[in-house]
Amino acid sequence: MAKTTRRHHPRSRRPPYGASSARREPRDFVTFLASQLEAFRARRFDELDVEHVRCELEAVVGRYRHEVAHRARRLIPILMRPYYVYGYWNDLRHEAYMLRSAVEDSPSLAARANREIKGAYFHARTKRNSMERAAGLHAAPGRR
Repeated sequence: MAKTTRRHHPRSRRPPYGASSARREPRDFVTFLASQLEAFRARRFDELDVEHVRCELEAVVGRYRHEVAHRARRLIPILMRPYYVYGYWNDLRHEAYMLRSAVEDSPSLAARANREIKGAYFHARTKRNSMERAAGLHAAPGRR
């Protein structure tokens, strides 16, 4: 079976955002979203470009999920540094604030943040242990 690329995907042949099938004049993205929002508010559902709006909503959800995962993955290695200097504290405060803000804005992502933190901790511990073994250091008793 041949590999499908974005260029050959059937949806890629759709007209650009906001262009009707009769005329293929592309409009800018913000204008397209504004027109879709206006049609939605006026309950003119037949004017909505459902496929493009669905794709954009999925992208927004994906960005929120990525933001939470990214912040959680950045926070753990900062916490596991063996020493702190002033810049590290700024990093720690910033990443903790951004993660907390993202979860407060979308509480449904709290479980995802928890999973990402656990995964990041496991990854950081594994990396640290392998580095200690490579350097010939042994973990202190009780630290595994």
